[in-house]
Formats: sequence, C-alpha cells, structure tokens
Amino acid sequence: MEIIPGLPNEISRECFLRVPWTSHYKLISVCKTWGNIVRSPLFYKNRKKCGASQELIILKVRVGIRFPIIIYDPLKRSFQTLPPLPFGFQYIKFAHCVSVNHKLVVMGFLDKQQLAYKLIFVYDFCSGTWKRGADLPDSRCLFGCSVDSAKELIYIAGGCDKNDEILFTAAVYNVEEDMWEYLPPLIWGDNACHSAFVDNKLYVMKRHINGGSVQCYDPNTRIWRDMSNVNAFANHNFRFGFMHPPLPAFGRLLCFCGGNVIEFDYVEHQFHLVGTHCPRFLTVEGMTMWRGQIVICGRITGGDIAFYLFEPLRVGEHGQVGKEESWTLFSVWNSIEIGDLANCCGTWTL
Repeated sequence: MEIIPGLPNEISRECFLRVPWTSHYKLISVCKTWGNIVRSPLFYKNRKKCGASQELIILKVRVGIRFPIIIYDPLKRSFQTLPPLPFGFQYIKFAHCVSVNHKLVVMGFLDKQQLAYKLIFVYDFCSGTWKRGADLPDSRCLFGCSVDSAKELIYIAGGCDKNDEILFTAAVYNVEEDMWEYLPPLIWGDNACHSAFVDNKLYVMKRHINGGSVQCYDPNTRIWRDMSNVNAFANHNFRFGFMHPPLPAFGRLLCFCGGNVIEFDYVEHQFHLVGTHCPRFLTVEGMTMWRGQIVICGRITGGDIAFYLFEPLRVGEHGQVGKEESWTLFSVWNSIEIGDLANCCGTWTL
C-alpha cells in the first residue's frame, strides 16, 4: 500500500520527516497509516538524524491562578500553549517539566496548602493528549530532577514529603516502560535539591549554596560519592544564595546563583565565577541549551520577557580568567500577550 499515492514509500517517509512540528497532529488525523508513522517511537529520532527536527524552549507562565505550559519557537518568534493538565491541576509553578523524545513529563506537584502529590502526567505530542504516568515512588516536592537523554531516563533525588520531612531517597523513571526503580539512598538529604545528569553521572546539589554541598551517583557502580571538598571557589569573591537548576553545557555544569553565573568543575571539584548578572534583568527565571547556545531568560524593566544568548567566561588552569563573558539579546516578549514568566524548563526537540 502506498503511503502517498504516486510516490515510493521511502520518499513518502522522508517527506513526513520534514513536515513542521506544528502540523503533525494534522497528519495523524488523515488516516490510520499516517497516524502510525507519526506515532512511531522512531519518528522524532529520525527527524533529528536527518536534520529536520526543531529545538523548542519549554516555559511555564502565570495567567491569574493558572500556570499554562508554553512551547516557544525562537526562530519564528511563535509559541503554542499545551492543553490544560487533567483533573483541573493548575498550580504547577514548582512542578518539574522534562522532555524525553516526543513526550513531556510533569511531576512534583504542590497544592495551595503546600502538600506534595505523587501524581505524574505525560503529554504525548503525537496524540496531543495528557495521560497519567506511574505515580512517584513517594509523595515529594522540591526534589532534584534531571534526564539521561541517551537512555531516555528521568532521575529524581531528595526533596521533602507532604509532612515537610527531608527525603534521602532517589529513583529513576523509564518513560517508555512507565516504571520506577529505587536507587541506593543519598549520602545526605535536603528539603530543596537540584540535580543534573552529565558525563554519565548524576550530580545532586543543595538548592541554596551555603558551602557547595554536592554528591555524585554513578549508575554503573550504583555508588554515591560525597564531593564535600567543593567549598573553595577558585576565582573571585562569590555571593552565596538561591541557585537555579544547573545546566550541562559544553562539558561544563553551569548554575545561576547569587545574581551570577557559576560553573561547577566536576573534575576538579571546584566552583568558578563565569558570568556576572546581566544589568537588564530584574529577575532570572532559568537557563537552557538551544541549538548549541546557552539561553538565559527572565523579566526586564516593564515586565516583558527577555531571552539572552550567554557566552560564559573561560576559566583556565588555577582559576585564571580567559575569554570574557558576553550577553546578546535575541528575543523580547510582551508579558501581556502570554502571561508572566514563571520558569524556563528546558528544551524539547520535535
């Protein structure tokens, strides 16, 4: 059976791969054969291989009491709002939104009484619908959450339960199989953690840096290692404070903290100051990688949302300063049009 009448099926499949992501739902609605092609787990992987995929930025914005999830295309300066979460869940300011292949996973809900939920919702871009995922192993919030993109696994660590008790547990979620597996317990817990998966290892940090506490998990050996000697900063005086989720970038681990961009050198176990606060930002709401560049977004004067390309300071041996940092404005949004920016959650390749 021909996929597209008059064309070889191989050519037809190549045509499908090059259809813009905003029209995929239209392909699915044409017929069962077309729908099966787009819903295939390999469809978005093959789009990436042939260079047809588009890298989008995931944002949470605040509109009244709601926090809709926005998918932003920086190249076209356009955005698409995802359907609301099931069961009326609207307060997702502190929830994690992470992408794995063509799916977006949301977890870590708090209600208005600050009680944690075990619920997980998974958005399938192919079908354009939400579904319930396997519940978190335990009720928790304010935990570290990061993705092993190569194996399509989501790691969670630390945080606190619905009684505000610190958790020492960690787990890994297989999105395709919809299954959880506990990891060995953490060395130390914290009621507000961040994490990042980089260089085939999971790093867990305290959300408020007050000494540089970091621990590292190796999935191959299933062993945690305390990296408590990161208290020393290799260059400049550093102002401690609240830390945004760390970002793996160019073999480095970057964080926005205390009004500055810092780098955690996971080889030398040291922090470096690699960027000062961009003067136009009133608040910074997150940082992510987009098309091989670091993007930092936040609110600027007037309440609008600005996106900056950031080139970090290059730090050489013994903390010596190399190439200077740079900030380049590449997009500004009117907050009245989409709402007040709450979080930048990362990127989604479709």
